[in-house]
Amino acid sequence: MKIFRNLLRARQIGARYGRSEHGSMSVEAILVLPVIFFGLMFIYTYFAAFQLKGLSNKATYTVSDYLSRQTEPVDSNFIEGLSDIYQFLTNADSNYLRVSSVTWSIDDGEGAYELQWSYGANSVPPLTDIADIQERLPLLALGETILVLEASNDFNPLFNIGLNAFSVADFVATKPRFATQVVFDDGSSGGGTPASGDDVQPTDTYGTYGGRHHRGTR
Repeated sequence: MKIFRNLLRARQIGARYGRSEHGSMSVEAILVLPVIFFGLMFIYTYFAAFQLKGLSNKATYTVSDYLSRQTEPVDSNFIEGLSDIYQFLTNADSNYLRVSSVTWSIDDGEGAYELQWSYGANSVPPLTDIADIQERLPLLALGETILVLEASNDFNPLFNIGLNAFSVADFVATKPRFATQVVFDDGSSGGGTPASGDDVQPTDTYGTYGGRHHRGTR
């Protein structure tokens, strides 16, 4: 008889345990938490990527604008300093920065872009062939000069969620603000002519050639 009572009690306990919902929150949390953590890692990684893109773009325009306001010759130390500013603004460990001066000239009746000078910071090789960036240059007037700033940062995701490491690159062409061109002083004798004082000429959207206004075309 006692055995039957024990069996009945065990059956009742088992039935109550089967109907009980205590602990269901813990089970659901165990199932859902990995999904939540993965979602947070996904959001953080993509947010960091877009944040770096935004910072790099703003930093490139800031540095380019500062360079365009120079009226004295710039040298390698100045551009290395620009690279330091760019690195500070983007809060990046490594960066790529190259500055080039490009003008539009006419030779034998044919208009073409002409590379005046180029310098790459942090041992980045200078631009030697204008054809490498020609398709990305804006239309220029005869004799008009622009400063081309190329910059990039490497993005390495903190979490492995399928987003591979990549470079965030920016290409900005800026017209000199207060002079016809920004001169680069390479340190050679006679190199670098101040573009200030009596040498400053107002920059116009259109240049004059043969008494008429011409706009550069490709």
